[in-house]
Amino acid sequence: MKNKLKLLAALALTSGATLPAFAVDPDLTSLTSVVSFTTVLAGVIAIAVGVAGVYLLIRGVKILLPLIRG
Repeated sequence: MKNKLKLLAALALTSGATLPAFAVDPDLTSLTSVVSFTTVLAGVIAIAVGVAGVYLLIRGVKILLPLIRG
């Protein structure tokens, strides 16, 4: 049983090691050159700033309410 597992592990390692040697990444420049990511990035940053603002507002209220109540 152990010999079969060792053989199976050895076959898996040797077959997996040879596959990426000749693999080529796909060329996606025709797709990515058409899209402008500046507006997407601006939108993501705006949403992040809004979420951070809400978090700071809630945190500030939690700090100030006990001070007001005394």
